[in-house]
Amino acid sequence: MERTRGEILVVSQGLKLAEPLRLQLAAEGWGVRQLRQFVSPSDQADGKRTALMVLVVLDLQPPMPGGLKTCQELRASSSVPLIALLPWADPDLTTTVLDLGADDCLAGPINPRELILRIRAVLRRAGDY
Repeated sequence: MERTRGEILVVSQGLKLAEPLRLQLAAEGWGVRQLRQFVSPSDQADGKRTALMVLVVLDLQPPMPGGLKTCQELRASSSVPLIALLPWADPDLTTTVLDLGADDCLAGPINPRELILRIRAVLRRAGDY
């Protein structure tokens, strides 16, 4: 098995976004795992997988139930960098998500290239890139 630099977790109801991310980030040495709903690191059975997680992309686009609560729970249980994907540009939602602990936000429609650049920037600030 090829060794990765770490794992980027994509929490999204849709599969459209995860595959382009996986391909691009795998080329840069990152692993990508997708979950349809967030599971806090303390609730995950596989401690090794949690330890490898270097960033979370949280898709708050419908039909993601409880997305803001998920953002809050993630920040309460972990300091892993978090990028939130918003359904549309809304200053109130953006400030709410940033206040809940997201490191960056991107409003839809999501451009995969821009998301990858934002992932790189957040990882650089976290010292993982």
